[in-house]
Amino acid sequence: MSLQDLIKFGSREHRRILLFGLVCGLIWILILCCGSPGSPLDDEIAHFNISRSSWAHPAWILDSWGRAVNTLCYMPLTVFGLAGARLISVIFAFATVLCASAVAQRGQVRYYFLVPFFLWFQPWYCGLSYYALTEVPFSFFFILGFYFFVSERLRAASFCFGLLPLIRHEAIAIFGVWLVYLILKRRWGPVLLCVAPLAVYNLVYGIVFAKPAFLVYVHSNLGNFYGKGSWLYFLKPLFAAAGAPVLAMAFFSIWRLDRLRELWVVGILLYVVYFFTHVILFHFGLYASGGQVMFLLPLAPILAVAAAAGLEFIEDHNLILNTLQANRRPLSHALVIVLSIVSAALLGAGVSRYRPLSDEVRSLKQAADYLHRKGVAVDKVVAKNAWFVYFYDLPIDRRAVTGLNYLDRLEPGEMLVWDRHYSERRGFLYKYLMDPRHGWRRSADFNGIAVIFEKMRFPVNLKPGTS
Repeated sequence: MSLQDLIKFGSREHRRILLFGLVCGLIWILILCCGSPGSPLDDEIAHFNISRSSWAHPAWILDSWGRAVNTLCYMPLTVFGLAGARLISVIFAFATVLCASAVAQRGQVRYYFLVPFFLWFQPWYCGLSYYALTEVPFSFFFILGFYFFVSERLRAASFCFGLLPLIRHEAIAIFGVWLVYLILKRRWGPVLLCVAPLAVYNLVYGIVFAKPAFLVYVHSNLGNFYGKGSWLYFLKPLFAAAGAPVLAMAFFSIWRLDRLRELWVVGILLYVVYFFTHVILFHFGLYASGGQVMFLLPLAPILAVAAAAGLEFIEDHNLILNTLQANRRPLSHALVIVLSIVSAALLGAGVSRYRPLSDEVRSLKQAADYLHRKGVAVDKVVAKNAWFVYFYDLPIDRRAVTGLNYLDRLEPGEMLVWDRHYSERRGFLYKYLMDPRHGWRRSADFNGIAVIFEKMRFPVNLKPGTS
């Protein structure tokens, strides 16, 4: 459904509210985007580096960590830097709000025109959806597939759901449930369209790298580095992320489930599967889940639709008039709308904040500026932090660039940018580099967070022929 089709539905007043919500949310997210040079997760800049490098080295499109469809989504504007990639996220975020509103309209939800407010102003949605993260295009293709499904366009829905595992790996659970549904319905054409993206990706990956791509699902990354959590771990952070007004209204949509057709039940089940997939992964410490609530961001659109549906139940049963009207008369339709918009908007706008560069990122930028002033060529610099790679426009390398053996193979005059966050994990040990017997000299130190070391021709303070 296009925006033009959507705004033809309902009364003139409702269409105006819908457009007002779309525009207000877009302005708000652009304000946050322009004032937030920092990032909530280093994954954003790592994904950006992969998308940018894919222009010169197309094989990076296939990188399993980068996710092929995600990389392709962000490639077009990476030539304009991180700002270009974030603009793509804003476009995806706007399209997601539009699709969620269309889903509510398709379901004949009375308050479909409030969905933009219930989605834009969820604290995590307006606070995260302008970043170049996998969750943003994933949210769009998920709700788009849902819309196609409830519109009985099964082939288009199948193609959208087939793309999801190529944006986030855990979507293989959604993929599996959807395939089972199609097979039970004997819909073989949609089955082929659903399987096609993964099949093509695995075929091309196998040809280029001579190994199967599905091995990413074999290595579960068991361990304690990213932690584990209880079965109820996500409830509290989800409450804060989605916001009390939206979750409260969404809760009352439960009493509307008896009206739903089979298509809606199956579609909602896919979102439930996504939620419990993350609950299970983090409970058992699988696949480096880390308990990040932002991984659940794709739930935001369906929560907004559920909130609009729940508001019907609240109005029909006068659930809030007892505290607001002494005479117990039903609240007016207009007052319900105003209260809903104000509660959602005030929470979202009040919680969202600008995100400045962290101390770590600022130190890495200072290190990059230092090397730029010295005129050090990019092929003479080694670094493991994705932010420094971005600032210095370093090419990324598929080879294993880790450990002390790699350091010993570097040539005199090469520079290593050690950082407190990642270098020790990769075997670039600070104590080793500081020992003059190993041939490294500390060239510059930026707050102890980023340190530049230069490889010397001979070990520092030792002359040729001495031991």
